[in-house]
Amino acid sequence: ITTIMKFSGNVVVKGTLRMRPANADILHTIRFINVDESRFVGGDTMTPQDTDVGLWIIQGGIWDVQGAEKTAWLRTSGALTKGASQITLESAPSGWRAGDELVIAPTVPTTVANHYDAYDYPKVVSVFGSVVTLDRALTFDHPSVTVDAGKTMTAEVLNMTRNTRVEGTPGKRAHIIINHEASPQTIRYVELRHLGPQRGINRVLGRYGLHFHMNNDGSRGSLIEGVTGRDMGNWMFVPHFSHGTTWRNVIGHNGYVSMFTW
Repeated sequence: ITTIMKFSGNVVVKGTLRMRPANADILHTIRFINVDESRFVGGDTMTPQDTDVGLWIIQGGIWDVQGAEKTAWLRTSGALTKGASQITLESAPSGWRAGDELVIAPTVPTTVANHYDAYDYPKVVSVFGSVVTLDRALTFDHPSVTVDAGKTMTAEVLNMTRNTRVEGTPGKRAHIIINHEASPQTIRYVELRHLGPQRGINRVLGRYGLHFHMNNDGSRGSLIEGVTGRDMGNWMFVPHFSHGTTWRNVIGHNGYVSMFTW
């Protein structure tokens, strides 16, 4: 069951916006469409701006989002070899499903050309215990790396898929702001994509992927857990003068300048 709500203007929440699918087979999506990033004003604005299209939680509003719980990420149990179509993780992941999109981080030496781009992007075909079968063979090696005496690290495997989502579209990015005098928020297992606008090559001040903006003690008690963010044109996760927020197993991938800005 898929529910997609499409908006070409702001979604303003002064009460409660609740996104709690009953099970992992149900998908809830808010999608902002036809956003013109060149019109964004940005800055320290107390009230929604028609030009700055996104999700605005204001005047004590609450965004209560709870997607299906799953293991956000794990390391592999050992080195991965180019051409492999199965990987073994350090432990069995919970909640991973066929079709989930994975990101396998680069671990090749820095002497390798373009080492920083040696990501693999397979999807899950099946999971049996800690063994994951992939929909395609790995493009890159992901070796184990000795980082200190007696300490070896393996590649991180990120599960980017969630069944609650807020997104813009490529090159037409929206934003999320929890703005002044907030109440505690519950933001768990949601996928954020194509957010964080730019004007030209410059980021728009104050219009980030997920932005707690100057809530002081109003945000105290907020939990942000199992959230994924990717393909953003601005800072991704920003608690700005917003106290007492807990961020747990949050993933940022393929963003601009900074994934996490405190």
